[in-house]
Amino acid sequence: MPGEDEAEMEMEIYLIGDMMYMGGDVPGIGTMWMKSEMPEGIWEQVNQVEPQIALLEAAQVEVIGSERVRSVDCYVLQVTPDMEQVWQLVMQQAEMVGEMPDFSEEMFRSFSVKQWVEKDTYFLRKANIDVAMEFTPEAMGLSEEEGVMTMDIVMDLLAYDYNQSVSIELPPEAEEAIEVSTEF
Repeated sequence: MPGEDEAEMEMEIYLIGDMMYMGGDVPGIGTMWMKSEMPEGIWEQVNQVEPQIALLEAAQVEVIGSERVRSVDCYVLQVTPDMEQVWQLVMQQAEMVGEMPDFSEEMFRSFSVKQWVEKDTYFLRKANIDVAMEFTPEAMGLSEEEGVMTMDIVMDLLAYDYNQSVSIELPPEAEEAIEVSTEF
């Protein structure tokens, strides 16, 4: 885009009961929290495991080392997903929530995943996900003068205390979240 504007944004997501809270610093606005109701039964409709298995089966997986995560011995894996499979997963999830994106699979420039998997149980302990996307003016329904928008998404995940009770506490500032509608 003209001027090469760049913005960085961090986001937190909490799922408590039937509500999803999303908050973070929005460039030019400040800290903002939104909440939306999750329809009853939505989690039963979402199969978390099968799409992950399909992605991994079509991915290149390389053991690149061994490290400790929170005092647990782990294999370090570099996962390079098949971009066709990534696109199919995106489309399946969009179909589930009733929103079909106007974009194409060409928007994904790169997608890499680094995982730390516990040696004894094979539980996922940590993951770093890096996605680069590029949106053309045509894909966004804009004129050519608007230019191309690039988006780099970096996600860090830390997983622990499997099969343990957990108490999730919503940050106090999220109590005043703006309610937004989601249509599933």
